[in-house]
Formats: sequence, structure tokens, C-alpha cells
Amino acid sequence: MTCPDCIGDKVEFGLACPNMRLVRLPCSTCKGTGEVDAAFLARRALGAQIRSARTTRDLSLREAAKRLDVSTVALSDAERGLSDPVALLEMVRAL
Repeated sequence: MTCPDCIGDKVEFGLACPNMRLVRLPCSTCKGTGEVDAAFLARRALGAQIRSARTTRDLSLREAAKRLDVSTVALSDAERGLSDPVALLEMVRAL
């Protein structure tokens, strides 16, 4: 399946020092392949539910992570579909 972030282009753009110049980088979502698997899309959909539950409660990422006793990186990765969000989804719903 086509990567939803780079839309199959395999690259994203970022800023590099010196002079904050624009550079092309391999897409961080698909690692430059242009493709993702169905499991990633399922994780991303669950992650969107986590983000929605968190923002509905007006919680910042940092506040929610502290209440859930997880790192902000772990919560962010779950929301972006980069890690398995199933356990966190139930925890966020319980907030």
C-alpha cells in the first residue's frame, strides 16, 4: 500500500544546517520505500483514536503521558502508528 505521508514519493523534506537549507530525506514513515503494510495503517487508525480521545479531554501529549505513566515518545509513537497502540487506547479512554 502507498505510504500515506510521502504518497509513494519515498522522500520528505527537512531543514539542514548550516543556513537552514531545504534537503530531501528518505520518508521517515516508510523508510524511503514508498510503501507501508496493512498493519501500519491499522496501527495508525488506532493511534488517531488515541489522539482524538486525548484532545477531546483537552490534554497535551505531555499531560496525557504523565497521567498514563508512559513517556511522551511512547505516546507519540502510538498516536502516529509507529508502535502498537492497543494497550494505550484503553488507558486513554479511561482518563
